Amino acid sequence: MNITWILPDHTIRETITKHIDKLLFTLEVVDSVSLEGSSYRVVKKELTVEEERCVVTISLAHQMPESDVTVSSCNF
Repeated sequence: MNITWILPDHTIRETITKHIDKLLFTLEVVDSVSLEGSSYRVVKKELTVEEERCVVTISLAHQMPESDVTVSSCNF
């Protein structure tokens, strides 16, 4: 299946995978995707069905710097 990766600057990268189910499962259990040496987070996954093919489009966004991540704690 064809995979279209959309980077934050709207650059498009295309890859092919034989096991879309494994790719989609992996994207659910990881926090970021490294592509061309940069780390991104997944913001959207979409299946496009065309007459002759199906394409999964995965939109990526820049990772937030760790200093911008809010960590909250709970007392039980």
